Amino acid sequence: MTLLPILAAVAALAKPAAAPPPELWRGALVGMPIAQVQALFPKGYGAGGTGVEGGGVPGWAMPEQVYGRSGIATFYFRSGLLSEVLVELNDVKINSTRTNFQQARDLKAALSDYYGKPETCVDSARRGLDRLDCRWNHNGVQVGLSYQDFGGQSPVLDVAVKQIIPKPYNPGAIFGHKAKKL
Repeated sequence: MTLLPILAAVAALAKPAAAPPPELWRGALVGMPIAQVQALFPKGYGAGGTGVEGGGVPGWAMPEQVYGRSGIATFYFRSGLLSEVLVELNDVKINSTRTNFQQARDLKAALSDYYGKPETCVDSARRGLDRLDCRWNHNGVQVGLSYQDFGGQSPVLDVAVKQIIPKPYNPGAIFGHKAKKL
């Protein structure tokens, strides 16, 4: 009897199980095909429009609530697999900058209660441009809150959730010789 199959079986048992993909939105996991997202949210509908940074294209959308605020959740897919969810909140009124900004800050407080202190956060009102932009990293995903309004005429408030993709290690340029002086 050879020990090779026994050693292979022991080695397989010793390997830790792969971590499940991170959850992006209410049970929707990174890497789900569109059919699974549609089955998870059957009251949704096909989404079109512009893609997001990183190559994701909209494929499914549905009405959604974020801490009592209504909006539209759009699910973005890269190569047919779920990569990001963007919820654009409704009821952001034109010429209501103070109210909108306060609602964005209230949403930041609610997200902070859940995710903790944001990794980064910009909260500024300068020369007619009001902006709140905060990011949390939590369990393999990045959650972003963004509010922007220029002069009260173009308010946008949204929440985005996407997988954190580690950047590859880059040791920089390695020179095998000394540079020549110019």
